[in-house]
Amino acid sequence: MLGFLSLALLVGSGCQRNEQLPAGVFDGGTDADCLPNANFVDQYGHPVDLASLKGKWVLIDFIYTRCPGPCELMTSKLAKVADRLGASLGKKIEFVSITLDPEHDGPRQLRAWAAAQGAEKPGWLFLTGSVQNLDKAMAPFKVQRHVEPDGSVDHVIEYFLVSPDGHERRQYSPNEATSQVVANDLRSLAS
Repeated sequence: MLGFLSLALLVGSGCQRNEQLPAGVFDGGTDADCLPNANFVDQYGHPVDLASLKGKWVLIDFIYTRCPGPCELMTSKLAKVADRLGASLGKKIEFVSITLDPEHDGPRQLRAWAAAQGAEKPGWLFLTGSVQNLDKAMAPFKVQRHVEPDGSVDHVIEYFLVSPDGHERRQYSPNEATSQVVANDLRSLAS
């Protein structure tokens, strides 16, 4: 659990706090290409290259299905954001949840996770792939996973918003920003 907190603090320190933004919303902290060529498989077994998502706003988070609690809360909160976005999800905005545990999370596990969390929505991809592609997807956000001896994975608890040009625009802290705040910000940026 200490790893969750230390990584959250590490990521938070790279963000720029804009006093005009609501609590839990931060300006992006990197100019890197956040949608690199990295091949994954979605919850239906279809191939997805992150680079193919350029041209839309993409909200990315990192979860895993055996997570002892935080991932469930993150996905549940994003499901509420998705409900608030309605038809914009999938047209102007994509959600991408990438597993941090590709050794255990295949398409079947991710599909079951999405169903259990009320996250089976058009425009929301749950991705799995090689550890190398996972590392490639995480690197632009300056985060990494750490697998504990018990199989749990320390990771950052943030949502990362990538603009259509592939650059990070915002970070959201699910512990602070409400689903309404996140949805309103997404709607405003994507309009």
